[in-house]
Amino acid sequence: LSGSRNGMPWKNYLDSVTSVVVENGVSTNQNVSYLFANLKNCIKMDLSGLDTSKATNMMYMFYYCKSLTSLNLSNFNTSSVTDMCDMFQDCSSLTSLDVSNFDTSGVTDMSYMFDYCSSLTSLDVSNFDTSNVMEMGSMFRNCSSLTSLDVSNFNTSNETWMYNMFYNCGSLYRLVLSENFKFLDDHGLSVDNWVKVKNADGSPGTDATKYTAAQLAALDSTTTPSIGGTWQVDTTSKNTFSVIIPKQVILDGETGDATYQVSVKGDTETKTLSVQPEDNFTLTSEGGKTTTCTVTQEKTTWNPNSITEGSTTSGQLHADLSAGTWVGAFLFTIALTN
Repeated sequence: LSGSRNGMPWKNYLDSVTSVVVENGVSTNQNVSYLFANLKNCIKMDLSGLDTSKATNMMYMFYYCKSLTSLNLSNFNTSSVTDMCDMFQDCSSLTSLDVSNFDTSGVTDMSYMFDYCSSLTSLDVSNFDTSNVMEMGSMFRNCSSLTSLDVSNFNTSNETWMYNMFYNCGSLYRLVLSENFKFLDDHGLSVDNWVKVKNADGSPGTDATKYTAAQLAALDSTTTPSIGGTWQVDTTSKNTFSVIIPKQVILDGETGDATYQVSVKGDTETKTLSVQPEDNFTLTSEGGKTTTCTVTQEKTTWNPNSITEGSTTSGQLHADLSAGTWVGAFLFTIALTN
């Protein structure tokens, strides 16, 4: 088996496939990029029989498998892989994903690897060897249901790009970091009130100071406290809220219009909450054509103690479309300000 953007064997049946099972004896060549990409109606994949020992390129391998709820990668051999960028991007229905057996010692690019895996509640990357990785930008972006993340084995010494690595991980309350982890600018982490509950050696943390995301990101192995250890969000904070943005919006095929809704729960005691989408984004057709989709929604703000049950805001989308399937993603900026 081999991949490429337009070279997967089932490219003419992308909408029809609902299940994939690979039997023992099937192997891949070096390039498996896009191999299962855009199987948007596929619910289950069992790839335990697939021999990937020759694979070096797994970029976009499962891109936009948006209905996938079960993915068996238990025998994946990734020892020769160098590129895993966008590998699971937009697998938005997966609630769990076992990549604990991945050998990532040769990987240099993990950017967007789990972007928009918005239903994942847990992810074990504690064994990832990142000593050769140079790009982690948007790696966990929009993993909005992820509550805990152990990156205690991550070494970011060769990292050059971390843009939005933790963007829109609003449910994240527990981070395990190594002494070799160093946040770079524009990392995207926005959750505040971090407390170090364990040191890197496993001993209890003794500093009860609450750190903002920016303050945590400024720490390293030489600071006091050091970056390594288990960090947890102080859940007694009154600035506790959730913002639910649309997972999927379908444009009307005749008008190219759609309306979406954003809802807010919880409350903020001392800060103003704001939600604002980007003004426009790009839609791409299956044939590779692109068009611009405009977004109409003013910045919406909620003042301290003003969020009520059922607080919502809405917006509109518009694009001039031709026949076919178009896919794109628009971003929201969610911020707390004094």
